[in-house]
Amino acid sequence: MPNPERENLGYPFFEFHTPLRIYHVTENSPAALAGLLAGDELLSVNGMGISSGYGFVKYLQNNHDSDVRLRICRNGNEIHDIPLNVRTYEKLTPEILGLEFLVLIGGVFDGTPAERAGLRVRDQIVSIAGQRICSTVDMQRIIGENPGGN
Repeated sequence: MPNPERENLGYPFFEFHTPLRIYHVTENSPAALAGLLAGDELLSVNGMGISSGYGFVKYLQNNHDSDVRLRICRNGNEIHDIPLNVRTYEKLTPEILGLEFLVLIGGVFDGTPAERAGLRVRDQIVSIAGQRICSTVDMQRIIGENPGGN
């Protein structure tokens, strides 16, 4: 249900696509060395379900001193126990890991700015206000910096 306080800020109301799909993997990054590929869908990290890039990175930040095992879906097949080395990084971000996530719309609420703008299920958010979107965190930050759609 839309939140009138956010509506006044011009915040588009929609749900994100899950599982989290990788849009790009930087060459020679921790993600590339782990064998992750563009198009892979992150299903879980150490058995915990992942629904956003922010949630994924936050989990890694809170557990960077432990072994990280990923479960992904690649071309319709689940792959288990992909090790991701994060122990050598004090601050983790998608960029440090070499990941860019695909931001897809999973649903649009009726009567919201997102609906009026013509956003539809499965649309991909590529940029907002001329700034590239690599995660839902990027998107929320940029929208917050541009209230009212400016």
